[in-house]
Amino acid sequence: VDAEGQGKKLEGAAVHWASGPQSDPDHLAEQLEAMGVSAEEIEEAAAQEREQGAFDVYEDNMQSLGIFLILVTQWRVLAGGLGRAVWLGIDYCSIPPVLDMLGVPAAERAAIFGDLRLMERAALPMINRKRDAE
Repeated sequence: VDAEGQGKKLEGAAVHWASGPQSDPDHLAEQLEAMGVSAEEIEEAAAQEREQGAFDVYEDNMQSLGIFLILVTQWRVLAGGLGRAVWLGIDYCSIPPVLDMLGVPAAERAAIFGDLRLMERAALPMINRKRDAE
């Protein structure tokens, strides 16, 4: 897979994360059970729901994506009027300590930082749009 393809996959993963859960297989199972659907059909429907909510990631992107997900509590958010928050991006000061704790070699850090910025840029519009709709 070329670098452009990997970048697109990382962007897609970030947008998938930022858009929030697409479905709730457990809630679906509860609803189907209440309607008297058989256990076998419920499990089949729940499995399909889980599969539809999945997002495939290239193995080469797993480390960067994992670090991105670790940093989800490290975003800078600007409190606006009327209870509106504007997500600005990842607090870059939080990245080196995370990389240190994970033992990421210095030679890999620039590429990971680039991946994080790519995912951040892809996720920001979705996060802010989602918050606007709430």
